[in-house]
Amino acid sequence: MVLKESEIKKIELVVTPEKYNEKILFSIIDESIATISSNGTVKGIKAGKTKILVATSSGGIKKYIDLI
Repeated sequence: MVLKESEIKKIELVVTPEKYNEKILFSIIDESIATISSNGTVKGIKAGKTKILVATSSGGIKKYIDLI
């Protein structure tokens, strides 16, 4: 994901099966580069590189997204 300073983007997820009911959690490795809300909205703070972690509440599924 490419994000400029002060730019805001939302991570869009496709979750299958539709009846999947585990909570999806978002976190960011370096909050001095960008912030992320509980609904996946990312806001650029300053230039740099970091990673966003998207995971299920059980920890069974984890995916990192590069952020530049």
